[in-house]
Amino acid sequence: MNMDDLKRRADLAAESWHKKPERTQHPESERKKEMRALREQGLKHREIAERFGVSHQYVAMVCGTCDPRYYIHIGDECVYPNLRNWMNENKISRKELLRRIGVEPLANNYSRLNKYLRGEAQPRKPWIDKMLEVTGMTYEVMFWRAEDGK
Repeated sequence: MNMDDLKRRADLAAESWHKKPERTQHPESERKKEMRALREQGLKHREIAERFGVSHQYVAMVCGTCDPRYYIHIGDECVYPNLRNWMNENKISRKELLRRIGVEPLANNYSRLNKYLRGEAQPRKPWIDKMLEVTGMTYEVMFWRAEDGK
């Protein structure tokens, strides 16, 4: 090996060292989509779990639906009664709501959603538009608050 080869190798190594790896989005598996579709059709966690050979807890995690008691707890901290009622009636968890509006269920998005539900912050327009589409409510209906007196 001569000096030029060593320099070329060093340059290639330095170049690859400073490159950031590309982040790829993992496509949602068809299996998870099918589980959610079956849940939306009204099948129970255990029925779906038996079909796929997984635990009912896994199905609850994938679908974002758990014990109904959690919806009441989530709803209690929601200052928007119509949104709270919709979440309770449809057994929608925060994770499922994020998924349905097309937002990744990451920690910062959970925090943002919690602030919106507690009335500590105003949702941004893209989130509002998606939430209105998912719930089928108007802005006035969804974000009506009893304390506003309207």
